[in-house]
Amino acid sequence: MKTWKDVSSKQRDELLDRYLDGADHEVLSLEVGISGVTLGRRLREWRHQREIRSKYLDSSDDGNFEKHWDLFCKYIGRDPKKPIPKGKKQNKKSKSRKIIVLCDVHGKPYMPIQKAVAEEKPDILVYDGDVFDASAFSRYTNKIKIPIADEMASIRAMLEHNSKFCPRQVLTAGNHEDRVFKYFAERVDHEFLPLINWNILDLVGKDIPGVQIAKNSFSYLLPTGGKIENAFENRWLTTLGDAMIGHANVARKGDTRSVAGFAEWIYKWRTQLDLIDPRVIIHAHVHGAGISYDRGGHCIMIEGGYSGEIEALDYTMANGAIGWRPPVLGYTSFTQKKDKEEEWKTDLRTVRFNLV
Repeated sequence: MKTWKDVSSKQRDELLDRYLDGADHEVLSLEVGISGVTLGRRLREWRHQREIRSKYLDSSDDGNFEKHWDLFCKYIGRDPKKPIPKGKKQNKKSKSRKIIVLCDVHGKPYMPIQKAVAEEKPDILVYDGDVFDASAFSRYTNKIKIPIADEMASIRAMLEHNSKFCPRQVLTAGNHEDRVFKYFAERVDHEFLPLINWNILDLVGKDIPGVQIAKNSFSYLLPTGGKIENAFENRWLTTLGDAMIGHANVARKGDTRSVAGFAEWIYKWRTQLDLIDPRVIIHAHVHGAGISYDRGGHCIMIEGGYSGEIEALDYTMANGAIGWRPPVLGYTSFTQKKDKEEEWKTDLRTVRFNLV
């Protein structure tokens, strides 16, 4: 038997229109394979949701962030008259660049790490997924339940501040951003529903100079030589020169075993997706830290630690569960230089994990 989740939005609208025109929900249930009682209740809920969307959401506003700037500021408690930092300009002629990777900020940046990063004066800052914790929607019994608006305000402030010394900031999505995507629309007041037209990372980074949201579109190469254009899309992976940085949903027991799993995915899909052959692989998600040297030292694999306030992870030590490792507070840094072909290559001697 089908469930309501198996029915597309278009089908739901068609069923609701017929239901409102007088069709019996028991008869409609026979067509879709859902029990009559359940279908009747779901259609009434869908009618309410559709009325809310019609009243508060205008699909033509999608992408028109400026129209919702005051609304966004109100939501996160930001003074809309406060100017957005101009940001530091990038030196495009430079043959060298310093890159810093922060993993798992979880909605509340750990300030000693932020201070250390500011002193490094990086050219590129990568926030490798789980920029948000979304603790308000967590199934875990956290001691602290931070409202999502507070997390958004905290991350927005971090990006604005860091733009003053870093010309380019890149945000990738993690599993906690998916948590927000699934629940945000159901939990906010109707007044703020226009904001769900935006990915939460788009919201916090919009209009800050140099801030980019990772978004990749991959074509699939066939063994016969053909190509399927735009076959896959993701936001959890970014490539900088010969470095691949991602928040893969991989967690294995043992130090550096998780990043090894991420590397396996890269090697399996590299030909089909025309990925680079990486010399540096950095993986977030597990909150642990470790470095291993693959292929005789020609590829460095790193688990990038944790960059948020430690209180956000109180569930990891609750009840003595052995599945969670203690988080390691710190960040990854390395330097890249342009070679004769004007390609960015990592100086592997500079790759390090910095404990804070």
